[in-house]
Amino acid sequence: MNNLRILENNLVLGTAVTVTASSAVVTLPGTNAANPNRRKLWRATGSSSETWTIDMGAAYDVNALGLISSNLGTTGTVSLLGNTADSWGAPAFTSSDFTPYDQTFTGVLLFYFPTKNYRYWRIVLEDPDNSSTIQAGVAWLGTWAKMERNFAFGWDLEQVDLSHVDYATDGTPYTDELSSFKQVTLSFGFLTEGWALGTLARTLQRIGIKKDIILALFPESDASPTSERATNLYGRFQRLPIRNESFLRMGFQTTFRESL
Repeated sequence: MNNLRILENNLVLGTAVTVTASSAVVTLPGTNAANPNRRKLWRATGSSSETWTIDMGAAYDVNALGLISSNLGTTGTVSLLGNTADSWGAPAFTSSDFTPYDQTFTGVLLFYFPTKNYRYWRIVLEDPDNSSTIQAGVAWLGTWAKMERNFAFGWDLEQVDLSHVDYATDGTPYTDELSSFKQVTLSFGFLTEGWALGTLARTLQRIGIKKDIILALFPESDASPTSERATNLYGRFQRLPIRNESFLRMGFQTTFRESL
C-alpha cells in the first residue's frame, strides 16, 4: 500500500490564474472553479462535453487532477490537456481518459499522471447521461507529496453529526438537524528526525489549519478499489503536533476535518 499523500498547493487558486468555461449559468460562472469553497459551483448550460481552460500565468509542474463536488457519473470521462499556448488543436500533452468512480461518499475525484510542466491546461468533462447540467465545485491541479511512513493501525474515520437530539418526557425524540461531516484521526510513527523537522514541519507550516487541501488516504493508483479511492477527503487539519518518540525518531498525530 502506498503511503498517504498530501495535496496542498492547488495551482488553480493562484492570483495570476484565469479560468474560462466553455459555458456557464450566469449565477454559477466558470471562475468558481478557482474558489476553495466547494459550495460555489460552476454549472454548464448546454452539452454533454464541457471544458475549463486554465491559464496559470507561468508554467508549473502538475501530476494530479482533482474535482471537488462534481456531479459526473460513472459513465462519464475526465481528461486533461496541457500546452505552451492557449491553442488546443494539437496540444503538447493529452492524458488518457480518466473514468469517474463513485464519489458520493466524499465528493472528491482524484487522478494521477506523470509530471508535466505547462502554463495552459484544459480540463475536459464528458458525461452522456448528464447532457445539460454538468457542474463542479473546486478544480484542483498541482503536485502531491507523500508521508515518509504510512499511518499506523488504529486510524479512525468518523461521521460527525452536529445535530442536537432531545427527548420528550414520553421518550419521543426531537431533532434540531445540523450539518454532518467526516473526520479522520491518524498517527504516524518512526519518522526520521530530519524528515519530520524538515519536510513535514515546513509542509505543516504552509498549510496550518487555515487551508483546504486534499488528503489521499489510500493512493494506490487509478486502479485502486472504489472503496479506497472514495476516501479522498477535501478539508483542513485540526491538530498538527510533531512529537519526539525516541532518539532521532519522531511521530505525528493529526485530526483532519472535511470541509463542506
